[in-house]
Amino acid sequence: MKKHKKNRNVAIIGIGQTIMSSHKEDQNQVEMVQEAVINALQDANLSINDIDCIVYRSRQHGAF
Repeated sequence: MKKHKKNRNVAIIGIGQTIMSSHKEDQNQVEMVQEAVINALQDANLSINDIDCIVYRSRQHGAF
């Protein structure tokens, strides 16, 4: 694992989300995160090898 300096420059370079639905019987949470990550990578025109970190938020834990 690479060590990074604190306070390094970061950027949000792509966004993605799953199709909105109150309940998805055909997808679990991991599959929904994967769908959103794939959409974000496509939005940024990058591959998973081009990034250091993925951050996600689930509404499962309450509204923002």
